[in-house]
Amino acid sequence: GDGWVHGSFVAAPGTSGTLPPAPSGGTRYTIDTVYLRSGPGTSFSSITYLPAGATLQFSGTVENGFAQVSSSLGSGWVFAQYIGTSAPSTSAPPPAEIPTGTRYTTDTVHLRAGAGTSAASIHYLDAGVELQLLGEIENGFSRVTTAFGEGWVFTQYIGSERPAAPQPEPEPEPPAAPEPVARYTTVAVNLREGASTGSTVLQVVPLGTQVSFLGETSDGFARVSSNGVTGWVAAEFLASSPPATPAPEPEPEPPVTPEPVARYTTAAVNLRESASTGATVLRVVPLATQVSFSGETSEGFARVTSDGIAGWIASDFLASERPSVPPPAPNSLITWPVRGGEWTISQGYNGSSHQNRSGSWQYLYSLDLVRSDGGTAGQPVYSPVSGTVRWIDEASGGGSIYMGNGLAFAFFHVVLDSSVQEGGTVTQGQYLGTIAPAGQLGAGSRPHLHITIWETSDGGNWSRRAIPFTGNVAIAGASFPATGAPNTHRGITFNP
Repeated sequence: GDGWVHGSFVAAPGTSGTLPPAPSGGTRYTIDTVYLRSGPGTSFSSITYLPAGATLQFSGTVENGFAQVSSSLGSGWVFAQYIGTSAPSTSAPPPAEIPTGTRYTTDTVHLRAGAGTSAASIHYLDAGVELQLLGEIENGFSRVTTAFGEGWVFTQYIGSERPAAPQPEPEPEPPAAPEPVARYTTVAVNLREGASTGSTVLQVVPLGTQVSFLGETSDGFARVSSNGVTGWVAAEFLASSPPATPAPEPEPEPPVTPEPVARYTTAAVNLRESASTGATVLRVVPLATQVSFSGETSEGFARVTSDGIAGWIASDFLASERPSVPPPAPNSLITWPVRGGEWTISQGYNGSSHQNRSGSWQYLYSLDLVRSDGGTAGQPVYSPVSGTVRWIDEASGGGSIYMGNGLAFAFFHVVLDSSVQEGGTVTQGQYLGTIAPAGQLGAGSRPHLHITIWETSDGGNWSRRAIPFTGNVAIAGASFPATGAPNTHRGITFNP
């Protein structure tokens, strides 16, 4: 009769293909690493991750391409394509003895409650922390005890020798205070409390008076002592010998405040309330905007006025001539999934949890995004691409969006909106949900949004090959090439 058969179990005559388990039950074996799920589908939660060669008891029931089985790690459903009637052969030598004993962390790393990056972080260990190996390795993590408790540490960050601590810079010797030397006032001059014409006048020192110069100068003033009173005198009114003529000189007028001059922004830049990157952002001034520079600078910032709003802009982003504005970039295939404020890449390519560990674990070229001001949790997430939602993993707040042309975009640690469903479509810029708080949906101790891009042959399901965000998959025109360096692109900031 007519009916439907799962496409992955059909092959043309004379060609090879993978057949599902026989309809009768019995002993079966996993032919590759695979999830044991609570139900017959990828939307069901994962009970555990079975290694290749695990022994299963097959019930004889197949549903939605999944076989109902039991194993030493529990009962559930396994994708039938990954079950065989015999254990996979291997020519590999028997595994080496798992080491035990004292080891040390070779870099800063999480001590986690379980063997995976989705497990909660117990403590953030510094480099050089002593560990005791307990002889268990799982999923690339080693079970250890430390002074901060027992848990799991990524094995790549464990070494047999304690890393050398950096030698502190020797503290410089304080400069010897110079001996006071005699100076003479060339006019009747104000002795001020500070090195500024606006500072309080302590006394007026008459013409030709000998003072003790203490060797310190600042902003055109010299620190002196006159008749037991210490203060500041304009250096131009001091001489090494008594003046030849008593002709008095008037005190100079305070400097005239410079007239504001035109400056132009060389990029879209924040106008801040004060001269600090931590100060409140009053507005974002677009590229090539004319602002009025007051002449005042502080800590690498310049005080300007833009559209009647006074504030501070980083001096590096101001020029005396208007820059040319490039033509608008074509629509990007991928845009930033967050908006507003300044964001930072907290973990880049080849980071502690950004690795390729198997055919399905492909996260070498992933990026973790956090708000620079720390307010990451609860920030809205928008779809950076248009496509079909291939799958959703409720445990990690993750999903895969198939973009077409063999590309899929994956994200994790998001409290998803109810409108986002497997099999549904999303458009670029559509609201997906919010970034999960610390300790929820696999986010660990620090809320963040994890993103990655895969080449895929099955719509972004199990066929995955991590690729960097470059070329046609650059993010909003920004390319992030792979260099092979650890944590590539960590610390880069952007304003989406």
